[in-house]
Amino acid sequence: MLRREVPEAREILRNLIVGRIVFTPRPETRLYEFSGRGSLGRLLAGTASPVSVVTPAGFEPAISTLKGSRGRLH
Repeated sequence: MLRREVPEAREILRNLIVGRIVFTPRPETRLYEFSGRGSLGRLLAGTASPVSVVTPAGFEPAISTLKGSRGRLH
């Protein structure tokens, strides 16, 4: 997506990156090390109605799988 939708990708990165990204050359490896701060503040947001949310097929809550394993020794 970063390469296909450049304007949108730049906007997303602007919202995720806090401040500047610092690039430090590592001549011995011919690489750059980079570091910076980011925020995931608005990465997940939205609404959901209990009527429209469905348990995925094959999903069993952990508590129901524990019922059958009580008392067994392996």
